[in-house]
Amino acid sequence: MRRELDSFRAAQVTLSRAMAIAESLHAGSTTADVSFDGAAATPVYRVKTVQEDRVWRHTIDAATGAVMESEAASPLMTLDAEDRSNLIVLKTLRHRLSDAVRVAERTTSGKAISGGLTRERGRLNFVIVVLSGADLKQVILEPPGARRR
Repeated sequence: MRRELDSFRAAQVTLSRAMAIAESLHAGSTTADVSFDGAAATPVYRVKTVQEDRVWRHTIDAATGAVMESEAASPLMTLDAEDRSNLIVLKTLRHRLSDAVRVAERTTSGKAISGGLTRERGRLNFVIVVLSGADLKQVILEPPGARRR
């Protein structure tokens, strides 16, 4: 764990930047899940984006921001019901995972290492893990409008 956190601290590309790079590959896409992988031979971000009815998976080099790998799009319908439901709600929200990352980083005075979606008591939430000093902190944010969906 320490080695992975050290790799993350040394990364030149932020999680927010990796999300922006992945989203720029497909017009109108939004990030549904992102995580840092320091155990890989080259530290990378693994980014899952959604565009209309497709899910894309990209690997972004944490040192350069280069797209190292992109999987062909998977139809949204191939996901299990809960994941499909979460992504459908995500596409209707005004706020994005990138907004939640900014709020979590500002609130904790840290640097986000991962982010994604979770359901708690039937409500869709963003969950962000932030490295703040030597501590990992989990921040859960309910996007405005998610309660009604």
